[in-house]
Amino acid sequence: PVALADYERHVAALASPDVFLDFGGGGGQEAVGERLGKGSKLWRELDKLLALGCAWDEDNGALVLPWFFTQDIGDADPYSTHVTLGSKVPLREAPLRTAKVRKVLNWQLVHIYEVEVSDPGFAPVAVIGSEWEGHVRLKDLRSQLDYRLRAEKEGGQWRIKSFLAGE
Repeated sequence: PVALADYERHVAALASPDVFLDFGGGGGQEAVGERLGKGSKLWRELDKLLALGCAWDEDNGALVLPWFFTQDIGDADPYSTHVTLGSKVPLREAPLRTAKVRKVLNWQLVHIYEVEVSDPGFAPVAVIGSEWEGHVRLKDLRSQLDYRLRAEKEGGQWRIKSFLAGE
Protein backbone atom coordinates (compact mmCIF):
# COMPACT_ATOMS: atom_id res chain seq x y z
CA PRO A 1 0.00 0.00 0.00
CA VAL A 2 1.06 3.56 -0.70
CA ALA A 3 1.43 5.76 2.38
CA LEU A 4 -0.49 9.02 2.58
CA ALA A 5 2.79 10.97 2.41
CA ASP A 6 3.44 9.32 -0.97
CA TYR A 7 0.09 10.58 -2.28
CA GLU A 8 0.91 14.06 -1.02
CA ARG A 9 4.22 13.98 -2.89
CA HIS A 10 2.58 12.69 -6.07
CA VAL A 11 -0.06 15.42 -6.09
CA ALA A 12 2.55 18.06 -5.23
CA ALA A 13 4.65 16.82 -8.18
CA LEU A 14 1.65 17.45 -10.47
CA ALA A 15 1.49 21.06 -9.31
CA SER A 16 3.21 23.90 -11.07
CA PRO A 17 6.05 25.46 -9.05
CA ASP A 18 3.92 28.63 -8.95
CA VAL A 19 0.57 26.92 -8.22
CA PHE A 20 -1.97 29.37 -6.77
CA LEU A 21 -3.62 28.04 -3.56
CA ASP A 22 -5.36 31.00 -1.96
CA PHE A 23 -5.98 34.71 -2.31
CA GLY A 24 -3.53 35.47 0.49
CA GLY A 25 -0.49 34.65 -1.60
CA GLY A 26 -0.18 30.96 -0.69
CA GLY A 27 1.21 28.63 -3.29
CA GLY A 28 4.04 26.45 -4.55
CA GLN A 29 4.62 22.71 -4.74
CA GLU A 30 5.83 22.44 -1.16
CA ALA A 31 2.68 24.17 0.10
CA VAL A 32 0.54 21.66 -1.82
CA GLY A 33 2.20 18.78 0.02
CA GLU A 34 1.86 20.54 3.37
CA ARG A 35 -1.81 21.39 2.85
CA LEU A 36 -2.62 17.82 1.87
CA GLY A 37 -1.30 16.54 5.20
CA LYS A 38 -3.06 13.84 7.19
CA GLY A 39 -6.65 14.77 7.99
CA SER A 40 -6.67 17.67 5.54
CA LYS A 41 -10.03 18.78 4.21
CA LEU A 42 -8.35 19.36 0.84
CA TRP A 43 -8.41 15.61 0.14
CA ARG A 44 -12.20 15.66 0.56
CA GLU A 45 -12.44 18.74 -1.66
CA LEU A 46 -10.28 17.13 -4.35
CA ASP A 47 -12.42 14.00 -4.19
CA LYS A 48 -15.59 16.09 -4.64
CA LEU A 49 -14.06 17.91 -7.61
CA LEU A 50 -13.10 14.69 -9.35
CA ALA A 51 -16.67 13.41 -8.97
CA LEU A 52 -18.05 16.60 -10.59
CA GLY A 53 -16.13 16.20 -13.84
CA CYS A 54 -14.10 18.65 -15.87
CA ALA A 55 -14.47 21.04 -18.80
CA TRP A 56 -12.13 22.57 -21.31
CA ASP A 57 -11.63 26.33 -20.99
CA GLU A 58 -10.86 27.13 -24.61
CA ASP A 59 -10.14 30.81 -23.91
CA ASN A 60 -7.26 29.91 -21.60
CA GLY A 61 -6.26 26.45 -22.85
CA ALA A 62 -6.96 24.92 -19.46
CA LEU A 63 -8.73 21.96 -17.95
CA VAL A 64 -11.10 23.07 -15.17
CA LEU A 65 -12.81 21.13 -12.39
CA PRO A 66 -15.69 21.22 -11.70
CA TRP A 67 -17.08 21.44 -15.22
CA PHE A 68 -19.64 24.11 -14.36
CA PHE A 69 -17.02 26.63 -13.25
CA THR A 70 -16.34 27.39 -16.93
CA GLN A 71 -20.03 28.01 -17.67
CA ASP A 72 -21.27 31.53 -18.31
CA ILE A 73 -23.61 32.52 -15.48
CA GLY A 74 -24.49 35.82 -17.14
CA ASP A 75 -25.05 38.65 -14.73
CA ALA A 76 -25.89 36.34 -11.81
CA ASP A 77 -24.09 37.22 -8.58
CA PRO A 78 -21.36 34.57 -8.11
CA TYR A 79 -21.59 34.95 -4.31
CA SER A 80 -25.23 33.83 -4.20
CA THR A 81 -25.31 31.59 -7.28
CA HIS A 82 -25.19 27.85 -6.71
CA VAL A 83 -25.66 24.84 -8.94
CA THR A 84 -27.90 21.94 -7.99
CA LEU A 85 -25.86 18.77 -7.71
CA GLY A 86 -27.64 16.22 -9.82
CA SER A 87 -30.38 15.58 -12.28
CA LYS A 88 -33.11 14.88 -9.72
CA VAL A 89 -32.86 17.58 -7.06
CA PRO A 90 -36.28 18.35 -5.55
CA LEU A 91 -37.36 21.98 -5.18
CA ARG A 92 -39.74 21.84 -2.22
CA GLU A 93 -42.52 24.19 -1.12
CA ALA A 94 -41.19 24.30 2.44
CA PRO A 95 -37.88 23.51 4.17
CA LEU A 96 -38.95 19.98 5.03
CA ARG A 97 -38.04 16.63 3.50
CA THR A 98 -41.75 15.79 3.43
CA ALA A 99 -42.87 19.05 1.78
CA LYS A 100 -44.50 18.91 -1.64
CA VAL A 101 -42.07 18.92 -4.58
CA ARG A 102 -42.70 21.90 -6.88
CA LYS A 103 -40.16 20.97 -9.51
CA VAL A 104 -37.30 18.54 -10.02
CA LEU A 105 -34.09 20.41 -10.87
CA ASN A 106 -31.43 19.15 -13.24
CA TRP A 107 -27.98 20.73 -12.68
CA GLN A 108 -29.61 24.15 -12.63
CA LEU A 109 -28.33 27.47 -11.41
CA VAL A 110 -30.18 28.90 -8.46
CA HIS A 111 -29.98 32.11 -6.47
CA ILE A 112 -29.72 31.22 -2.80
CA TYR A 113 -31.35 33.59 -0.35
CA GLU A 114 -30.09 34.00 3.19
CA VAL A 115 -30.41 30.71 5.05
CA GLU A 116 -32.60 30.97 8.13
CA VAL A 117 -31.78 29.16 11.37
CA SER A 118 -35.38 27.90 11.31
CA ASP A 119 -34.66 26.07 8.02
CA PRO A 120 -32.06 23.51 9.15
CA GLY A 121 -30.48 21.78 6.21
CA PHE A 122 -32.39 23.75 3.57
CA ALA A 123 -31.87 26.95 1.61
CA PRO A 124 -34.56 29.17 0.11
CA VAL A 125 -33.78 29.54 -3.60
CA ALA A 126 -35.01 31.00 -6.87
CA VAL A 127 -34.25 29.06 -10.04
CA ILE A 128 -32.34 31.38 -12.36
CA GLY A 129 -34.12 31.95 -15.66
CA SER A 130 -37.51 30.87 -14.32
CA GLU A 131 -40.22 31.91 -11.89
CA TRP A 132 -39.71 28.86 -9.66
CA GLU A 133 -38.92 29.42 -5.99
CA GLY A 134 -38.75 27.01 -3.11
CA HIS A 135 -36.35 25.18 -0.83
CA VAL A 136 -33.45 22.86 -1.66
CA ARG A 137 -31.34 20.82 0.73
CA LEU A 138 -27.99 22.50 1.33
CA LYS A 139 -26.18 19.24 0.58
CA ASP A 140 -27.67 19.37 -2.95
CA LEU A 141 -26.12 22.79 -3.70
CA ARG A 142 -22.61 23.89 -4.59
CA SER A 143 -21.42 27.48 -4.67
CA GLN A 144 -19.92 28.86 -7.86
CA LEU A 145 -17.04 30.00 -5.65
CA ASP A 146 -16.37 26.69 -3.92
CA TYR A 147 -13.13 24.78 -4.52
CA ARG A 148 -11.98 24.49 -8.12
CA LEU A 149 -8.87 23.22 -9.85
CA ARG A 150 -7.25 24.49 -13.04
CA ALA A 151 -4.58 22.60 -14.99
CA GLU A 152 -2.56 23.90 -17.93
CA LYS A 153 0.29 22.64 -20.07
CA GLU A 154 3.60 23.87 -18.75
CA GLY A 155 6.84 22.78 -20.38
CA GLY A 156 4.97 20.10 -22.32
CA GLN A 157 3.40 18.57 -19.19
CA TRP A 158 0.04 19.09 -17.54
CA ARG A 159 0.40 20.93 -14.22
CA ILE A 160 -2.05 22.06 -11.57
CA LYS A 161 -2.00 25.87 -11.81
CA SER A 162 -4.58 26.60 -9.10
CA PHE A 163 -6.56 24.77 -6.46
CA LEU A 164 -8.59 27.20 -4.38
CA ALA A 165 -11.96 28.48 -3.23
CA GLY A 166 -13.34 31.99 -3.03
CA GLU A 167 -13.16 35.03 -5.25
